[in-house]
This record gives sequence, C-alpha cells and structure tokens, in this order.
Amino acid sequence: MPEVYIFSQDDNMLTVISDSTGLVSTLFKDQLNGVPDEPFSFSIEADVVYAKHVKEEEVC
Repeated sequence: MPEVYIFSQDDNMLTVISDSTGLVSTLFKDQLNGVPDEPFSFSIEADVVYAKHVKEEEVC
C-alpha cells in the first residue's frame, strides 16, 4: 500500500495520505546515480480532509 508523507516547511509531519485516506495514484521512479526524467507526482481525492495539506500544481 503506497503512502505519501506530507511535511511542513519546518519538517513537521502534517499527515500521511494512503489508499484508505484518499490517495488515488502515485508515480515515482528511483534511479541510481542519476536524476529521474519524470518528477514525483501523485493524485488525491479533493474532498477528503487530508487534501487541505496539498496545493494544486501550478503550470507556468
């Protein structure tokens, strides 16, 4: 079961989002001695309490 740990800017844990708390999907590539070509991304349900700690991605 995947889990996403959400921390504040001061490194205080705010919440853990999992399948049972609204996590829809995750994408993570672990690459040894390199930089992944795709960033870490995840999707959660917007109407759950835990969503208040997640900001929508800004596209410039």
